[in-house]
Amino acid sequence: LPQITAYVLTGAILGEEAGRLLGLPPSLILVSDDVLERLEVFNTLALALVGMMAGGALDLAVLRERARRYAGLLVGQISVVFLAIVGVVVAVSRLNLGLSIPTLDGLPLQTVLAAALVLGVIGVSLSPAVSLGITQETRARGPVAEAVLGVSVLNNVVTVALFAVALAVARGLVDGGVGGGGEGERLGVSLAMKLGGAVVLGALVGLGVAAWSRLVGALMLLMATGLCFAATFLASRLGVEPLVTFLVAGFVVRNATSAHEPLRRALDTLSLPVWVILCVTVGAGLRLNELGALWPVALGLFVVRAVGTFGGTALGAALGGGPPTLWRLGWLGFVPQAGVGMAMAVAVGREPALGG
Repeated sequence: LPQITAYVLTGAILGEEAGRLLGLPPSLILVSDDVLERLEVFNTLALALVGMMAGGALDLAVLRERARRYAGLLVGQISVVFLAIVGVVVAVSRLNLGLSIPTLDGLPLQTVLAAALVLGVIGVSLSPAVSLGITQETRARGPVAEAVLGVSVLNNVVTVALFAVALAVARGLVDGGVGGGGEGERLGVSLAMKLGGAVVLGALVGLGVAAWSRLVGALMLLMATGLCFAATFLASRLGVEPLVTFLVAGFVVRNATSAHEPLRRALDTLSLPVWVILCVTVGAGLRLNELGALWPVALGLFVVRAVGTFGGTALGAALGGGPPTLWRLGWLGFVPQAGVGMAMAVAVGREPALGG
């Protein structure tokens, strides 16, 4: 059993939802909602450090050498998974197949399409954090492990842009028509802020790490912690995606500075507690009652996404080349989801037009 899975299951067992289901008194619930609130600051730090570690694992020379392979995988996976989820959601909601998605029952076609578009983009997202955690635990090396991590990082950048487009189109469908030039202009500004802002802020964080390493050379972990909190605060105020910011920061430190090795050694000392905090809080935050009500839908979407991931990886490997193991076994590395996918789901819930 992977350590990440064990940590998530531990969090779910110790969380408040599981305690309520088991009828435990509040004093025996170890990771209550109050505890989760207090751990939020550590969760923020953990996400930032994991993002920097994942970005720092990308070598620019390898990306250039395998650009065609990675581009093929991105195109294949995104297109197949997106079309599979959108098609299944629309078909189940509109055709008499004996199946249903309760939250979409009886809604107009435009609303179903809006939900399908958003679910499709969320389904496309991958998890560099989980990819990094598994490769670190198993000490995996080689073209398949490099492709899984590299494509996962690039996927998050592309997915943020696709999500902004899908959200704008979904709002238009729910409101009775896709907006015109004004909506397009707002979409362009949103994309520029989310991606451009993340790249600029991430580059500044990376250069800040390099400057500290060059001028001070000590207390790297303390410096990285302070920068992570400061950059997370700025990202939230500017409306940019924090995980993409730290992926860029780690990438800049790895490929444009000499601070990669000192930073890696500092982050390695925090690797275990970072993963424990991150995964236990995710597990404890699971809403088991909602999962119990919607588990057939969740399981169905998981199966559709997994099959689409296999097909998309096979198509991507055919387009971009690569060893046969890349699509025979490597597709499994693209199944996990975490940070960006959950952030997008939360963002949809906060949308006045789509939150229901």
